[in-house]
Amino acid sequence: MNKGFTLIEVMVALAIVGGLLVTLLYTVGHHLDVAARHETVTKAVLLAREKIGTIRAGTRKAEGDFPPPDQDYHWRVDVDQEAYFGVTLFKLSVTVTNGDEKVVLQELMREGVFAQ
Repeated sequence: MNKGFTLIEVMVALAIVGGLLVTLLYTVGHHLDVAARHETVTKAVLLAREKIGTIRAGTRKAEGDFPPPDQDYHWRVDVDQEAYFGVTLFKLSVTVTNGDEKVVLQELMREGVFAQ
């Protein structure tokens, strides 16, 4: 009897290993894309929370871009003065200019805290 593998056995083994490698590379690439998206959304949420703090401090500007290194993020405030009696509903939107991500935070404030 001959020791070793036949050509067909080697080809089947290579096909299986090749299929596994393609699947593994696709999975790793997909998860890297998901991680990058989560990083972008997390940064947008943190920037939005920071901007809410400046709005509470009395900023009257309703739209703008964040300073470097966050110049790819744009913010906008939409105010609904008649949301509820004595309070104002405002929506702070942060969008990423180099992608299609958008984060919207909503907050109610007492009348007079945010004046446009």
